[in-house]
Formats: sequence, C-alpha cells, structure tokens
Amino acid sequence: MTGKLPDILEAVLQVPVSTWRTEPAANTFPRLPVRPGLAFVWTADFSDPAELAAALNRLRAHPDWRRWGDGHTGDVELMRLRGVTTGQARP
Repeated sequence: MTGKLPDILEAVLQVPVSTWRTEPAANTFPRLPVRPGLAFVWTADFSDPAELAAALNRLRAHPDWRRWGDGHTGDVELMRLRGVTTGQARP
C-alpha cells in the first residue's frame, strides 16, 4: 500500500478525515466501563447522501483500500451517523 490509510481516505473520499484511536492506558476510573482492546476510527463529513454514495463508490474501487481490506485481520465496520436536533437530545 502506498501512503498511510488516513491520507488515502482523504484523497479518495475528497473530504477531510479525522483519526481517532483508543487510549491504551489502564482505566483509572472504574465507574466508567471501558472495553478492552484497541480501536481506530476514521470520520468524514459529507454534505448529502449523494456525495457520500459517490465517495464510497470511489473508496470501494480504489486498489489501496482493497489491498488494505484484504490484509486486515480485525473487524471493519462502516457506520453512518446523523446529527441530532435539539428537540431529540436527552438531558
């Protein structure tokens, strides 16, 4: 694979991509349940469903993404998050 995955994602999706990862330190606040293990999350924001669909088509067709998926051993999950209006938020 050429380049780092976040760079590939930004180039193919054509939007900024944020990278998040779990903190590997021990949980020092036991009342907060924390799952063990490592996770990496990449987020991107699209203006509408058509832009998202076009970006996902480009991603699925990109050879570096396909090589990464073929060589990846963990779970890969794609989620679509939608904003919550003030009236739907819980206190």
